[in-house]
Amino acid sequence: MPADFSHHEVWVRTAGTPWSLVTITEAATVEISALPNGVTHWFSVTSVDTRGNASARTAAVTATPTAPVLVD
Repeated sequence: MPADFSHHEVWVRTAGTPWSLVTITEAATVEISALPNGVTHWFSVTSVDTRGNASARTAAVTATPTAPVLVD
């Protein structure tokens, strides 16, 4: 990490919704929970330095949560 690194901002949107900030973290990974099943979510990240300068957003990646399959 650069010496002036402050944090990452994780952004999310769904079809028809604008980007919204979902979490701020200093970690290299993050878990986002409580997303509705069957809805595609787009995620993107920006990095922010200690002066508040934010990088351009990364290319978006998608995820579509599904309910676990219960086996009796």
